[in-house]
Amino acid sequence: MPSDAHPPLVDVLCVGLVCVDIVLSVPHHPATDEKLRATSRLVAPGGPAAVASAQVARLGGRAAFAGLLGDPARDPFAPLLRAAFSAAGVETSALLAAPGHETPLAAILVKPDASRAVVSHRPAARSVCQSMIDEFRLSQPAFPPARVVLADGHRPEWNDTLAGHARAQGAPLVLDAGSWSDSVRALAPLADHLVASEACARDALGGADPAAAKPAALRRALLARDDAFVVVTLGPRGLVWSSPSEAGALPAFCINSLDTTGAGDAFHGAYALGLARGLHAQDRLRLASAAGALACTRAGAWTALADAAEIDALLALP
Repeated sequence: MPSDAHPPLVDVLCVGLVCVDIVLSVPHHPATDEKLRATSRLVAPGGPAAVASAQVARLGGRAAFAGLLGDPARDPFAPLLRAAFSAAGVETSALLAAPGHETPLAAILVKPDASRAVVSHRPAARSVCQSMIDEFRLSQPAFPPARVVLADGHRPEWNDTLAGHARAQGAPLVLDAGSWSDSVRALAPLADHLVASEACARDALGGADPAAAKPAALRRALLARDDAFVVVTLGPRGLVWSSPSEAGALPAFCINSLDTTGAGDAFHGAYALGLARGLHAQDRLRLASAAGALACTRAGAWTALADAAEIDALLALP
């Protein structure tokens, strides 16, 4: 490729957390000092933006991921994750291997009723890691061009650069607001599409049920722009949404849930791809809801993602 050639445009650039998920199926929560035997295990990539990028690729979209890995010379998880992105067809020019950074790890205990408990280890980036990020910014464009940018708020040191990149590309910024963190609060007023979890919205509302909140109050609590499209996912209760001029709700698909890990990540990836493909709001929401529902029918997050044929089949049901 000539040196002055522009990098190819991706449908969705996903920016944020990548980790390793260790999923153990257990009969119940372990008690103090109890030795509990898991009935199954799964080791796979995780992280909201990382799984969303894989969902985009699984649905036939062109995806890119930007985030941090540990030093592959010292971190055994870094090569595993890079290989998984490659196998999924996700572009990784902005995936950095950072000295002094440990790849995050999540241990997930899944009970028979599909509920889960998560213990995660997410070390803060060291100063040497920040130096590498700064060097990366100077050596090449920080992020590849994209039709849509999706951020999960887990790389707060990139927030300003990310927002500037989206503006320069004319790409709508989709915020995966999984928790009401400082980084999410900083990105919320910049987002064109704010897609929040029920837990995040409850925190923003001071504990109130987001399904019962008036749309205007919910939008204010989430710090949404006046012109933003806002969605709050409610698990088995479906979702509520609002635009500047209207609001509504969408019920959840009826499924047999096995493991809810990654359902929100699948939703966000499918939603962002629907936006990149120019789908109308209702079609975007149904596509995303179907992806999230199907992710609950299999174990894990990355390994549970549905393809286009499976989603089309679910959407065709009454």
